[in-house]
Amino acid sequence: MPASEFTIEGGNYQFDDNGELTVQVTLMQTVTQRMVDDIMCAAFEGGVNYWCSHYNPVIKDTPGGDYHYLHEALTRGWDLNLHDGEDDEWHLLTLDKFISGLIKWCQLVGKTPERFHDDHDADDADNVIQYAIFGKGVYG
Repeated sequence: MPASEFTIEGGNYQFDDNGELTVQVTLMQTVTQRMVDDIMCAAFEGGVNYWCSHYNPVIKDTPGGDYHYLHEALTRGWDLNLHDGEDDEWHLLTLDKFISGLIKWCQLVGKTPERFHDDHDADDADNVIQYAIFGKGVYG
């Protein structure tokens, strides 16, 4: 599959009186293991530290194997528990939740995941994690 694939939903298109046509475009993007690992690394090395006091791997059978660094855990089949020091609660971060947070944040800032990865910083990574576990930006 190519890195980007575009599809346009609908049919029977007609321009309005202003000569404009509104269509919904779906963009399929590839998210790589390295992209996830890099964004997680930025999150742990300064992004989430002001509200997340601890993060621990969830012990389970991992078909992806062991990880060398904690920021690699999600892409190796592990989940992570993140402790919110502000409200003293633990939140589960899974790869599915991470991807959901990444998509939401990319839509909000108007970037593809690839462009976001190429130009992200710790604050961006923090927002991805917040959107992943809270569904919105809560801190910062």
